[in-house]
Amino acid sequence: MIEKKNAMTHLLSLLVLLVEYLLVRYALIGLHGMYQWPVMLLGFGMIVIAISFFLKKRILPIIASVSYLLSFVIGVIFQTDGTDPGGGSTNNLWIIWTVSMIVLVVIGNVIERIYRKRKR
Repeated sequence: MIEKKNAMTHLLSLLVLLVEYLLVRYALIGLHGMYQWPVMLLGFGMIVIAISFFLKKRILPIIASVSYLLSFVIGVIFQTDGTDPGGGSTNNLWIIWTVSMIVLVVIGNVIERIYRKRKR
């Protein structure tokens, strides 16, 4: 049976994730210039939230939704520009953004497990 509190937590997390996506993808496009990578990370966040819904997790969907924007900020702060051997420009924002989002989701899962063990 679907718990109302569980469903509301996950729906709210999805809504926050979508708002963050719209903010990053459209309002902050000048900071990153990427069109498809924000969608890929949105998909990752949605998959994590969906899986956490079926596993009845409470903390993970919140962290998954917040990690999208937080990881973007981390990426903007620590990004570096460079040039490839052919003379083209490179930037590592997308790598930092992706890795930090994955790390935050893993940390959220660890927090969820600790929370569940202490609750028992």
